[in-house]
Amino acid sequence: MTLRVQLFGEFHVWRDQDDLTPLLTHLGKPKTLLKIFLTHPGKIFTKDELIEWLWPDLPPCTAASNLRKRISELRRALEPEISRGSESTYIFTGFSHYRFNESAPHSTDAQEFLQRWEAGRHLEHSGHIRLAIEEYEAAAALVRGDFLAEDRYEDWASPLQVEWEERCLRLLQRLSEGYARLGQYDRALDQCRKGLKIKPWCERLFRQKILFHYHTGEHSEALHAYQACVQALREHLGTEPAPETQALYEQLLKRETSELLMVIPHQYVP
Repeated sequence: MTLRVQLFGEFHVWRDQDDLTPLLTHLGKPKTLLKIFLTHPGKIFTKDELIEWLWPDLPPCTAASNLRKRISELRRALEPEISRGSESTYIFTGFSHYRFNESAPHSTDAQEFLQRWEAGRHLEHSGHIRLAIEEYEAAAALVRGDFLAEDRYEDWASPLQVEWEERCLRLLQRLSEGYARLGQYDRALDQCRKGLKIKPWCERLFRQKILFHYHTGEHSEALHAYQACVQALREHLGTEPAPETQALYEQLLKRETSELLMVIPHQYVP
């Protein structure tokens, strides 16, 4: 029996062909526990850690009892056939801790994202840009929404959401640069726009956007992109563009094409 889990966008769990999501949603806290386990691969959680996240305001004895019951419910939800006292395939229990069994048959979209990302980076560094883009595109297709979208304001989820937002942003940056190296500037610009929706003050993406507009002959759009960058940085960070961004803008004004071309390293072009 293999678990398949979707962590981007709406949370879903399947055991082979059986959708366990409705049951876990009905149970409530067991669903949250599963998310916590799956998003911290290999981590051993003390009971106190889990209690602090899930029942911080309850008396210790009541919270500990709740945790035992919810863990038991999670085990039964994942393995309906499990008998009382039997060891769970997925959830390991120690004297004062719990952990998810990484060796149990399971997969998550987050795991696949990381595998695709690493494969893409290896291919890109080897000079295989088209193959790298295929891996990056496969990773991007897994992002069906925000990471742990249902848990946006939960203390345990917030650091993970920031981490995954940055990963997705880096992916879009690699895609945009990859498309540009193939001369596909319209597609490169699409990735910049997606990235700026995630992080509206990302100066690197603005620099890419300025450059790509220039290479498509949209000089006025390149100038507008710089002004949008200035506005975003002032609004969100209270800062001015970095010297690198200002230098690119000055090059644009002077139409020094030869210098602009140097922004995309030629050694990456297949």
